[in-house]
Amino acid sequence: MVCKIGLALKKLFEEGVVKREDLVITSKLWPGDHAPEDVSEAIGTTLKDLQLEFLDLFLIHGPIRVKKGTTRSPENFLPPDIPATWGAMENLYDSSKARAIGVSNFSCKKLEDLLAIARVPPAVNQVECHLVWQQDKLRKLCQSRGVHLSAFSPLGSPGTSGVDGAGVLRNPIVISVADKLQKMPAQVALRWGLQMGQCTSKELQ
Repeated sequence: MVCKIGLALKKLFEEGVVKREDLVITSKLWPGDHAPEDVSEAIGTTLKDLQLEFLDLFLIHGPIRVKKGTTRSPENFLPPDIPATWGAMENLYDSSKARAIGVSNFSCKKLEDLLAIARVPPAVNQVECHLVWQQDKLRKLCQSRGVHLSAFSPLGSPGTSGVDGAGVLRNPIVISVADKLQKMPAQVALRWGLQMGQCTSKELQ
């Protein structure tokens, strides 16, 4: 998938359809690449596959770590060392391989711990955020510390434990507002996120 995206980007750049500077390209550090010596190798592979010289944003996928080359299964979990991993991320920022660095799926506590030791603070914290799960406490923390909150699954996520993410577009209030404004429920949900000051994303799996 990543190689195909790289080929598509190369074609678009060569044909003048879009310029590199007009795109914001983000990728993530897989939990199996948290060891400091693996971080540079990981972004190097991504840049090679995408046929790029730098990423606009590189995120730690989450505050969990697994054995290199394995999946996110309990038997593969390792104790994370976020300060060490973040130090390697800061080196990528220093080298301009990543124009900005950030995190994903960090709670308030995890984010505060990182901010306490970071030389280069995270530019972004990407988390699931929508009308059913509004992340108010985390949003306020991010705003107070200059970290941009980026929302994935802005229309809800049916697989999230303990959250009726699938209910966003079925929510009676959302439906009522949509009817009043003569809009679709999805438009209301997306507009809420934008008015809250967060960017939204659809991840490629």
